[in-house]
Amino acid sequence: EIFTPSEMAKLLQAVQLNPEDLPNGYNKRHVGRTGLLTLLVLGGFAGMRTAEIQRQRWSDILLDRGVIRVTAAKGNTASKRLIPISDNLRAWLAVCGRDGELCCDYPRPWAALYRVIDRVNATQKKPGAPKLEWKHNALRHSYISYRVALTKSVAEVALESGNSPKMIHRHYRELVMETDAKTWFAIMPPDVSKIVPMPATAASG
Repeated sequence: EIFTPSEMAKLLQAVQLNPEDLPNGYNKRHVGRTGLLTLLVLGGFAGMRTAEIQRQRWSDILLDRGVIRVTAAKGNTASKRLIPISDNLRAWLAVCGRDGELCCDYPRPWAALYRVIDRVNATQKKPGAPKLEWKHNALRHSYISYRVALTKSVAEVALESGNSPKMIHRHYRELVMETDAKTWFAIMPPDVSKIVPMPATAASG
């Protein structure tokens, strides 16, 4: 299961909502806490595992080199891999709140992500619109699917995601159109006027 670009855009918009704009009666606990936006963009636009994002240090996000050096990976996975920073990920990282050394300080990130889904549905303005539901492992699954469609290289994406090509074919790869992949990696924050462009010599995704 993957998210569509429009669903991802809704998630990103919801996580940035001002608490005062949420409907009356909505549980606003943790709404303003930093780290949740970072969790979404590192999962969706870098394909990192949630456990990796929880341990990721800001100092290992090397914007000048255009790569993320994974701080710590899960078990027997490739912990020392480098993930290219796409232009839209760079833009999102520039607007993420930073509070401490770690990128995400949520002890129960899945519970927080479910609250984001609730927030999307609570602020849905179109009557009768279908509700958005959380999809298991969908951020990482989406990244791998769209990245394969963009690069046409399972081997390359396997290195970036810390998986074997066989594993990607078996568990993660979802056939998507290249046009949708380009749309996915073109999702930008609302105001990018102050974002410094990627260096011409840096890796891009």
